[in-house]
Amino acid sequence: MKIALLSNELYPLSIGGMQKHSFYLARNLARKGVTVDLYFHRPDNQKSKNKLMSTLSDEELKGITFNEIDVPSSIYFPGHYMFNSYRYSVNVFKNLKNQLNSIDFVYVQGFNALKLLKEKNNLKKCPPIGINFHGIEMFQGAANMTANFEKHLFRSPAVYCLRRSDVAFSLGGKLTGILKKRVGNSTKILETPIGLEKKWLNDKLKSHQGKRKFIFVGRYERRKGIQELNEAIKKLNADYSFDFEFIGPIPEKKRLNAKNCHYYGAIYDEDKIIDIISTGDVLVCPSYSEGMPTVILEAMARGLAVIATNVGAVSELVSTKNGWLIEPANQNQLEESLIHAITLSESQLYKKREFALKLIQEKFTWDDVVEQTLFQIQNYLSTNKIGN
Repeated sequence: MKIALLSNELYPLSIGGMQKHSFYLARNLARKGVTVDLYFHRPDNQKSKNKLMSTLSDEELKGITFNEIDVPSSIYFPGHYMFNSYRYSVNVFKNLKNQLNSIDFVYVQGFNALKLLKEKNNLKKCPPIGINFHGIEMFQGAANMTANFEKHLFRSPAVYCLRRSDVAFSLGGKLTGILKKRVGNSTKILETPIGLEKKWLNDKLKSHQGKRKFIFVGRYERRKGIQELNEAIKKLNADYSFDFEFIGPIPEKKRLNAKNCHYYGAIYDEDKIIDIISTGDVLVCPSYSEGMPTVILEAMARGLAVIATNVGAVSELVSTKNGWLIEPANQNQLEESLIHAITLSESQLYKKREFALKLIQEKFTWDDVVEQTLFQIQNYLSTNKIGN
């Protein structure tokens, strides 16, 4: 089988969830003997390209064809992201169109197939196109009116892509219902979760002593709920003893001046991230919108309990068995969950941490996820009598 995978930026050159998903999907498909034509942003320089290639084995490199696509840019204006996304999709299409006859399935991340979807009915042959918008966050809640306006700019293009594609991938949870409303045909929706490499699994889960340590991982973005988290920390600092560590590019002016808060900044070394997360007890993810956050899987794989908002596919990962599932923008629930996590006995917290690790081991490693993804694609091709 030959699959064209249309992405934008790519891990480890970028640390976003979609970028990680593209990288690991390509890698694990190649491990399964699938030929992958990968289309992605041209690396900035040879050093970046070498960094990308060095993360893959010789076997994986043989199974992946790397198509480096030029990235357009423009001045900022309302809608500039969609404008440049379309221009990038044009560049992708120019490189892809002559290969379509040899491709069995096109797997699209986000808006990277806008031009292909526009032209598909004019092509002599076009393989089935499956699109994954991950969190489809343009249809989820927003923190303020500005964010809500920005989401509106993405809605019409997203619906266009969803309706012109052959299938839509859902990460599960609330996302499947959101997709059904936009696609109008539930048979078009294929549920496949995010996966995690086995290297993340903690094989020696230990009970932690001393103060509870919370972890936040992510960039500073309004939808991530950092403002609400900061308010909760300031309020709880008056009565409780705990530590909080932040991983990600958070501006100095947005950081709390508190002795129990430590900011690492952006970290691109995965092993270092594993080391830091492993010292924590609870991950906190108070977002207004998400898909299936890779950071939650990573934290659970290291044996952390989780406090997270019930958005996107988060409910597929977090429950009372391994943490606290709260409503977005609910300050009281966020504070109460933090207090509960601080005051919970070590044995009770350990049970939550243990369940978190077990869930990842059983359902969310890439070995399982790539099998599920391939099954969904092959079943679609077979059902629609499309060759392998």
